[in-house]
Amino acid sequence: MSFLNQLKSKKNSLKSVETKVITESGLIFKEIKLADGFKKQCLLNEQTYGFIVDSNPDLNAGHVFEFLYFGSQDIACDPNILNTLQITDILSIGVTVPKYNNFMYKFIEAYDLPSFNMNSIFDECFLYIENIRLQSRRIFIHCNAGISRSPTIVIAYVMKHLKVDFEHAFKLVKETRLTINPNAGFLSQLKDYDNYLKNNLYL
Repeated sequence: MSFLNQLKSKKNSLKSVETKVITESGLIFKEIKLADGFKKQCLLNEQTYGFIVDSNPDLNAGHVFEFLYFGSQDIACDPNILNTLQITDILSIGVTVPKYNNFMYKFIEAYDLPSFNMNSIFDECFLYIENIRLQSRRIFIHCNAGISRSPTIVIAYVMKHLKVDFEHAFKLVKETRLTINPNAGFLSQLKDYDNYLKNNLYL
């Protein structure tokens, strides 16, 4: 059987899929994707509480050290705030932002997934942060919301820089930005990194 015929055969065996869709106002639709790829929607005789889209920018920057701030991409997109904080360098963790002439930028790929290995980017991040510190410059570290990826980097850096354990570093960073909430996978990796530091660097 040719490859084309195999595709046609597979397509004929596909089943329709139904998905419930809830709008901002609380209306509920049933979206049906048919086997031939076409979609249709029908309004169900149901309604629930709507949800509110938070369009307000998050401009709360965590200030961990004199030279280190972190938070959401909203701050990284606002040159006025960056200038007020005297930021010179921006480290983007998994999220690209507009670039302005007065700042230096570095992007490091990372996904906010528990399975993503944040440990694999620690050294690259720390080297960049240390270069900023040694040059008496100021860095702003961000991801999308400033809740999971960027605080994970900052907590790990605090652990290594101050030679403190995970609990101490997490508390210190959270006190500067209460909304941090690294995903479960990142928390587990930070605890593993804590053990690594104790066994390899702090003896």
